[in-house]
Amino acid sequence: MVLTQTFLDEVRDTIKQQISDDFLYVAVGTDNTTPSSSDTSLGNEVLRKARQETTSGTDYRIVSMWVNSTEANGNSLKEVGTFNQSSGGSMWTRNTFTSLSKTDTMEVWIDVKVTISVSEV
Repeated sequence: MVLTQTFLDEVRDTIKQQISDDFLYVAVGTDNTTPSSSDTSLGNEVLRKARQETTSGTDYRIVSMWVNSTEANGNSLKEVGTFNQSSGGSMWTRNTFTSLSKTDTMEVWIDVKVTISVSEV
């Protein structure tokens, strides 16, 4: 049996829609422990907000959040995650990044990009 490209495209589009439906909140934290598929929360969450924007391409979806000059100040941000609820809920993604010392003199735009690759194996 061979899966058609039409089917594979439909699966990819379904996953992109699920990301739009469920990746509703973006959070940042200060822990840089290596992410694991068994993670259920950030190591040390300091800010969670509703996503401000989603962007889509053929094989990806980007979920974005704006951290303004009054938020998360005095923290060394090192991790980001996406969630389905404003507190608690399910964490869908977690990633770490080079430490960013957040102060009131900066604003930060955070993009979480999920690349989707669907193929017959």
